[in-house]
Parts: sequence; structure tokens; C-alpha cells
Amino acid sequence: MKNRYILAFFHGMLISTLFYTYAESHYEVALFKNIIYNIRSEPVNTRNEDSFLLCSMHVCHQLLNIRKPLFNNYRFSGFKTDLIYPVTYDLMTANGACGSFSRVLGRILQTGGVNIRFAEMKVNGRFGGHILLEANTSHGWVVLDPLYDLCFTTPQKTLASFADVQQNWAYYKMQVPPNYNYAYNYSGVRYTNWNKIPVLLPALKKTLQFVWGKEKTEHVSLRPYFLQPYHIIFCCAAFVYLLLLLYTIRKWFVLMQ
Repeated sequence: MKNRYILAFFHGMLISTLFYTYAESHYEVALFKNIIYNIRSEPVNTRNEDSFLLCSMHVCHQLLNIRKPLFNNYRFSGFKTDLIYPVTYDLMTANGACGSFSRVLGRILQTGGVNIRFAEMKVNGRFGGHILLEANTSHGWVVLDPLYDLCFTTPQKTLASFADVQQNWAYYKMQVPPNYNYAYNYSGVRYTNWNKIPVLLPALKKTLQFVWGKEKTEHVSLRPYFLQPYHIIFCCAAFVYLLLLLYTIRKWFVLMQ
């Protein structure tokens, strides 16, 4: 009897988790699809990939720049913000400054079918002093800084990559807005902090280096895979529930014999 109560408890908990995370995930998907719909409705030619990136960045900057002063330096605490940390929290509060701007733009571009990676800029000798985004285009990876609504244009009139800006900062710094922090001078970049989770991430890095090689691994960005936490939790809960269901069915057959 005791085992039945425990099984019933876990069934209820997992079913509740599935319903909750599905509802939240569905809401997020609808929200960002609507943003994409409005971007593509702009009079500019958003079918051009560079124009789509620029328009997406402008929309992201406008949405978050309005909210940023309202929630600046306010510390939110709770289950949703501390453990799940959905992109909708960034969209509402812009509380994470450059990180929030980049996460929201990243989710917008992902919804629009663009491959992205997060770039942790080296500032004053330390990585992660500024977070921005890179998007993959037909002419390579290009850098987008939604906090400043900033991208860079090469002499050939295409969007510039991080490497372009890094190698010719004297030229590209003429394109930054008046309020720009010149400590963000593109001196270096990393795409994943492999030391953030001890043992696990270093082990993953060594595995990827063995499979892909050192150079390709250095350009791997893990953050884009975690922009939909509700979907991740839903999939994990569904897998666990499937195992629990199979176990319950097996126990039921044993009792019926």
C-alpha cells in the first residue's frame, strides 16, 4: 500500500510538471513567434539576411531599453528566476544588462531560424566583461551588440565579424554610439566558460576536442541550447515519466498474476 502512495505521488508530480512546463513553453513560443511576425511585417526587406538581423536587433533593443531603467539594480528572487531563468524574465526586466539583451535577441533569432552563438568578450584582461551575440550568415559569423543596438559594417558594406573588428579596432571604433564603453574594445573572445561547472564541463570539453579537434571546440557555444528551459524540463520530465509508467505497468501485471 505504501508503495502505491509513493507511485501515485510521483505520477501526480510528473504530470503536473508536464502540464506546467508545456503551458509555459507554448506561451514563450507564441510570444517570440509574434515578435518574428512583426519583424517580418516591417517595411524594410527583412528577407535579406543582414536586414533581418538588424531589424531583429533594433526590436530587441527597443523592447528592453524601455524596461531597463524600471528594473535596474532590482534583485528578483524566486523559483522561476533563480532555478529556471526563462528568457521571458530577461524580456520583461532586462535585469541582466548585456546578458539579458543578448539572450532575448538570441531567442528571437533562433525563432527566425538563425544559428547563433554567445560571445564573452575579454574586458580589462578578463573574459565575460561584456556579452554579445554572433549570428551565422552566408558570409560568415557576424557580431551583434543589442545592448548598444550596434553592429559593424566592413568597407565592403557587409556586417563585420568579431575577428574583423578585433583586427582593425581603430577603424571600427568610429562606428560606435556616443554612450559606448570603450573598455569593450574586442581584445579577445571565448564562446563557453568551460570552468563554470567543475569536472562536468572540462570533461565535456576534452570529449569534444577528441571528436572535433581543439580549434572547433573553442568556437562551441553552449548557451544557445539552454534558451528554452521549459522545453528542456518538459522533455526530461516526459522521459522520466515514461520510465515510471513502464515500471508501474510492470508492477500492475505482477500484482494481477
